Amino acid sequence: MEVLSPFTKGRDRVEKRLAYRRLASLEEYVLVAQDVVRVEVYRQAGEGWEVETYGVGESAVLRSLGVAVPLAVIYEDVDFLEE
Repeated sequence: MEVLSPFTKGRDRVEKRLAYRRLASLEEYVLVAQDVVRVEVYRQAGEGWEVETYGVGESAVLRSLGVAVPLAVIYEDVDFLEE
């Protein structure tokens, strides 16, 4: 699981993504945005990977763990700065 920040999101989305996908035993990985309510779950799907994106009012499904985590819980104490 990676929490994306303005300073690391490029690296997390490119370099780490490629490294994670080389791990044969990895079933899923998760990117959590810190500036908006958005969670992306990447999971192995046959020969490739698929992504599911979750937002406000939804629960992120982590099939490898058999759980669904409400985004309201993930972002419970997060105050977003207004621009």
